[in-house]
Amino acid sequence: MKVRIAQSAKRIATRSRTIKHYALCAMLHALCYIEMMLKTLKKKAVSWLGPWLAYWAIKVLGLTMRFEAINLDIPRSVLEKGQVAIGAFWHGRLLMMPFAYKHKGLKVSFLVSPHRDGQVVGKALQRFGFQPILGSTTRKGFTAFKNMLKALQMGPL
Repeated sequence: MKVRIAQSAKRIATRSRTIKHYALCAMLHALCYIEMMLKTLKKKAVSWLGPWLAYWAIKVLGLTMRFEAINLDIPRSVLEKGQVAIGAFWHGRLLMMPFAYKHKGLKVSFLVSPHRDGQVVGKALQRFGFQPILGSTTRKGFTAFKNMLKALQMGPL
C-alpha cells in the first residue's frame, strides 16, 4: 500500500512538473513572439518614419548652413551643353547632396545600398526628386551597374 501511495504521489508530482514545464514553455514562446513583433514594429517604424525625419532634418540643416560653390563653371558648362555627368560624394557629404544638385529639371540618380539603412537614405533623397539605384559591391552589384548605365544613357531632362 505504501508503495502504491508513493508511486501515485510521484505521478502527481511528475504531472505537476510537466504542467509547470508546459506553462513555462508557453510563457517563453509568448515572450519570444512579443519580442519578434516588437522588432518587426521597430523596423516598420524606422522604414516609415526614418525617410521623413531625414528629409526634414536635411531641409532644416540646409537652411542653417552657408554653402560656398567652387568652380561652378565646370558643372554649369556640362549642364548647358546637355551632357551626361557623374557626380561623386564622400559618405560624410552625402547628407547635403540635395543642395548641390538643386537645379530644376535636372535628373539625378544615385547609388544606394539595398540594405535597410540605405533604403532610409534612398527614400529620403527620393523626396527631393532624386532616383535611387539599389546596389553595392556585395549585393546586386551587377544589376546596379546596369541601372547606372541606363540612367547615363537616358541623359539629363
